[in-house]
Amino acid sequence: MKKLALFLSVFFIIVSARGQEFSIGVLVPGEEQGLSIAQSNMLQTRLERLCTSNGIAVINVPDGFFLYPTISIVSDEVAEGGMRNINIVKAEVTLSVRRIDGDVVSTVGRSLSGSGYSRSQAITSLIQSLNVMESIYSRFISDTKSAMMNYYQSQCKQIMIQADQYAAIGDYRAAIAKLFRIPSNAPCFASVSEQMSKYYSLFQSQLCKTVKMNVESALSTHDYEVAAHLLTEIDPSSECYDYALKQFKHIEKEVAKLEKRDWDFKMRQYNDAVVTERQVIDACRDIAKAYYSTSNTVHYTQVIK
Repeated sequence: MKKLALFLSVFFIIVSARGQEFSIGVLVPGEEQGLSIAQSNMLQTRLERLCTSNGIAVINVPDGFFLYPTISIVSDEVAEGGMRNINIVKAEVTLSVRRIDGDVVSTVGRSLSGSGYSRSQAITSLIQSLNVMESIYSRFISDTKSAMMNYYQSQCKQIMIQADQYAAIGDYRAAIAKLFRIPSNAPCFASVSEQMSKYYSLFQSQLCKTVKMNVESALSTHDYEVAAHLLTEIDPSSECYDYALKQFKHIEKEVAKLEKRDWDFKMRQYNDAVVTERQVIDACRDIAKAYYSTSNTVHYTQVIK
């Protein structure tokens, strides 16, 4: 039996949604491991669809959970087919979810096959035959959610302690990103949400000083577009929101005087408590996205020991 070696490169995306979901990273083979870029993208898209259609956000968290495929080639044959020979590839395709530093928490496998006028076409056909909408995969995700919930239920206090440690050194982005991994249906989420909101307020105070300095610098050179963009980063709950509104109105007047193009920037506003809570969660999602997008890439060799 031959195996298609899978040294995996990570692809990640934050799925926008109201509320806070389970989240996992998705790992797929890189080009140097035998799959073309198009084949890797195709497999990535299928695995992302499997997650998002079953209520799991896809995000690369270096010390979190990961979904990855293993493709074991059972047979790789060439059959005579009239004018042209046909390549036929049969494989056992296994999808697994595990923590970066732990055991596999759920797995599912299917026998798949593909054919084409070349081995590459046969592999493409095999990937296309992976139908992630089948019920076997929804059960797999259900098992994954149960395992993840058990983990967060047992580790919630420890994760909150780790977030506190980041906050103690003023790294509120890291603290928020750490807490944002915990899904909203976890028993401890009420405490997590309260802690995350506190860190968000502290982050806004921290951001306020930096934004003010950069806005003043942009205004001194009449770079109104940069200044306006910086002002839109300020949250309505921030202590410098009044300053932001004042500067924004000033910029709008200056732009009108110069008869520039239509002004597209708008300050964020919160209209009621429900909207505020939802927008804070959305803002925390953006912070987590930015934070994890700069984290180290996770490779297959680090996942499979």
